[in-house]
Amino acid sequence: MTVLNLCGRIGAVCLAILITGWPGLAWSGPLDSVPLRSGAQVPEYCALGGKPITVTIKAKGANGTTFFTPWTVEYILDVAVEGGKQIMITLITDEQYKALSAGRKPANPQPPMKEILSGVDQASVTLQRGNYFFGFNNQADTPTRVTYRCSIVRK
Repeated sequence: MTVLNLCGRIGAVCLAILITGWPGLAWSGPLDSVPLRSGAQVPEYCALGGKPITVTIKAKGANGTTFFTPWTVEYILDVAVEGGKQIMITLITDEQYKALSAGRKPANPQPPMKEILSGVDQASVTLQRGNYFFGFNNQADTPTRVTYRCSIVRK
């Protein structure tokens, strides 16, 4: 029986193992040397099987996701950007996201976070309870690989 046939029978558990590795196996990643802050928690949307997420952002492209925080938190984003490249991280409120998605200028155009990051880097911001969107923007003419992990510290 091939691995794919076995995965077809077992489903999501097998897929998670194929993507993240067997629990207990160690591997080195670009954010391994970046410790979490004291009291920080890694929400499910910020990790895949407990490991940082790696994405490739196409040339002149963007990648992002929405999330909800039920409390006031310090939101911490650790990134490892492919060598010699940089990305822009933008974090906006739900109201800003809805306005921009509808082609309107947001009432408050200043995003809570907008930073250029490169190498192994970190950005943080205090967020109130609510819905947010964060996105990576690649201005380079070639795809850029980014590994990221976000964490929150409840205030």
